[in-house]
Amino acid sequence: MNLQRDTQLSDVLYYDTTDKEKNKLKKRLTEYQFLLNVFTQALTSFEEKEYEKFDSLVGDNACQIRALKIAILGSKDFSDLELKKTEAREMSEKINALLDSPQLNKLAHLELSLKESLIKEFFLDSELKKNLKTLPPPVFK
Repeated sequence: MNLQRDTQLSDVLYYDTTDKEKNKLKKRLTEYQFLLNVFTQALTSFEEKEYEKFDSLVGDNACQIRALKIAILGSKDFSDLELKKTEAREMSEKINALLDSPQLNKLAHLELSLKESLIKEFFLDSELKKNLKTLPPPVFK
């Protein structure tokens, strides 16, 4: 039995990214963009071996475990860090463009969730996007 699942950056958010609360899309895109920027900064710090920036808070009961995990990660080869940073930066730029465009109002009018909006705007083929009036709910594993 495999209990491992894919972890996504949006898992850090305090709400269910499939919720379709009205008038929340702009706020949620801004929060996701913030996560992307912090993720990029963390990757840069990790890449530059600035492990002290990953120190836990005072009173954290798992500080030794976290320190050991960072030390183990630091000894591994992560040759794709630059690619991950580039992907995060590009996604952040796309979100920024979306936040400044009239397209945001269209997405908000469709009452799409954050997850559906990200899929519709950034992962669907542009020809397919033209033909979609509404987005069917995506299936996530």
